[in-house]
Amino acid sequence: VTEGAVLARLDTRVLDAQLRQQRAAREALVAQRELAELTAERQEALADRNFSSQQRADETRLRVVELDARLAEGYAAIVGVEVQIDKALLRAPFDGVIGRRLADDGTRVAPSAPVVEVLERAAPRLRFGLAPETAATLDRDQPYTVTIAGADHDAWLESRRGDIDTRTRTLPVLFELRGTDAAALPYGLVTRLSVTREVAGRGAWVPLSALAEGTRGLWNLMRIERSGAEGPVVVREAVEILYADETRAYVRGGLTEGMEIVTDG
Repeated sequence: VTEGAVLARLDTRVLDAQLRQQRAAREALVAQRELAELTAERQEALADRNFSSQQRADETRLRVVELDARLAEGYAAIVGVEVQIDKALLRAPFDGVIGRRLADDGTRVAPSAPVVEVLERAAPRLRFGLAPETAATLDRDQPYTVTIAGADHDAWLESRRGDIDTRTRTLPVLFELRGTDAAALPYGLVTRLSVTREVAGRGAWVPLSALAEGTRGLWNLMRIERSGAEGPVVVREAVEILYADETRAYVRGGLTEGMEIVTDG
């Protein structure tokens, strides 16, 4: 469908009849006003020559004023019916494709009930819920990498909402995909957004194979202690994981510069 195309139409026969009635009543008022204006002119002329009372002249003059008000009222009634007829047409808000039809011809629907689902043909938008502090660091002038169905795409920040989602406690953010292949993506795909942020913290990178699960949410490293008289020994060191990816983790704890650890085994 194209923007402005009629998607659905209500039965407006009653409104059409009301519109014809209001227009006919207005034509009758126009005729009455013309007659009243001529009568007022005649009565004014007769009153000037003392052939008619001033009371009669005032009545005919104010009759014209009354009919002017009724004409304005009739015009407002016509506009009201025309607005109702215009609202009886459901038009496409943008160029797109009908995704679903939710009501058949002749179905009685409640006010504000959805009738069709229109999918926009423009570049698709991606919605993410981010932590407010992360959303505040986003830049409109640089692309961000989003992963859709295993493929990476460039997306640009379009807008941030001003309120936090009370259900997820995140800030909704919209991104726009660009490129010729973006419009071909189906709606409803799960998307992953990659955002890089710097976090200041003292610690060390270690391979995941060097960590063993400990107690109370901590993890253990095996460090090598060489100060003993009997030679090197292995000592357990508790650490906390601050960040981890597929191969390594950033940990903090009782770590010192130059400490030797067992990386595997």
